[in-house]
Amino acid sequence: MIKGYAGRVLEIDLASKQYTFKPLDEETARLYIGGKGYGTRLLYDRTEAGIDPLGPENPLIFATGPLNGSVAPQSNRFAVVCKSPLTGGIGNATCGGDYAYGMKRAGLDVIVGQQALEHERRYGSRATAIATRWSSSMLTSFGASEPTRPRRSSARNRSTP
Repeated sequence: MIKGYAGRVLEIDLASKQYTFKPLDEETARLYIGGKGYGTRLLYDRTEAGIDPLGPENPLIFATGPLNGSVAPQSNRFAVVCKSPLTGGIGNATCGGDYAYGMKRAGLDVIVGQQALEHERRYGSRATAIATRWSSSMLTSFGASEPTRPRRSSARNRSTP
């Protein structure tokens, strides 16, 4: 496996409430470096032209890159990729926080959500419904420990004699 990658893809079928782990495609990871590149290629390979962006056949892909979990600057970023309801093309967003670190700690590079249920979309956006299901507690159930933040010392917190 390429350094920086965990080598696993988690695929979740929300309709059947089943999940499977698949190996990360090393060739694709080499050609499309990072979560944004890998996620975009994965979406392109899995979807047909003309699908409904809000339909259940549009996967929602959470992808990390090789630097996630390292000490590199901005290494807490991950990409969310799906077909955009606004443009009909490939849409992606990058996010920060502890989520990418939790994915790496769980041994995951990519999470693919498929077959969103109809009643989930009535209450808000599809991304919100799926992201709510993938909270830190879910990552913990797949083997990730709670992310720990390093303590920062600052001049304000020190007592002066």
